[in-house]
Amino acid sequence: MRKTAFSVCALALAALLGMASSSAAEPVGKTGKTETECEDDWHQGAHSCQDAYVACLHNIGNAGNICDIGWDDCWKAVNEEYENCSPLAAKQLALNWERFLFACIAAFVFKVLWGWMFNGVFMRAVYARTASLWRTASEMMSRMPWLLFGLAISTFAIVLIFANGFVGGGVAAGIKLGIMLAIIAFGSRLAMFYLQPLPGKLIGYWIVGDLIDMMVTGAIVGAIYKP
Repeated sequence: MRKTAFSVCALALAALLGMASSSAAEPVGKTGKTETECEDDWHQGAHSCQDAYVACLHNIGNAGNICDIGWDDCWKAVNEEYENCSPLAAKQLALNWERFLFACIAAFVFKVLWGWMFNGVFMRAVYARTASLWRTASEMMSRMPWLLFGLAISTFAIVLIFANGFVGGGVAAGIKLGIMLAIIAFGSRLAMFYLQPLPGKLIGYWIVGDLIDMMVTGAIVGAIYKP
């Protein structure tokens, strides 16, 4: 279990660091420019505004506050251009509720199907050997609405986090978010191993399943949600 858990964690961290190191080179915003390119454009625009203001003062002496008005208009245009370019501005856009709902539904459907395949098929034998730790099948079925409600809440939270902190990065950003959430789940699984008499192999399988679940969910959300 230790080897499996730490291997999964190491792979997840390596992938996360790799995405973080390459994120600056990814196209961002509506213009397809990187954040660095957007900042360079903003600095150039700021210098242009400053030069134009100085020239205006030199030529007409700010008669009728023309230079001040021009300065304000120039800064407004430069900032609007930056907000349209930068991923930081994309994060501040109002939620696109239509795509938000679509992303929630698609991610929820995947999580239900993945949960059935992973827990109901792949893990069936493992759970059979630890039957004393779980509710009976009939008890679980009677409480199925609670499971679906819980999945709906977690899916909503994942899409909400993506829409408020990762939007503009597409599938890569979704996978990055998924890895981060899987690392949190990794810690929770270790806490469960401490609190409950669970087999180490079961914890290892859960950690791998969580990573796949979160990465694919994140990819789905990243592919669908746009501001």
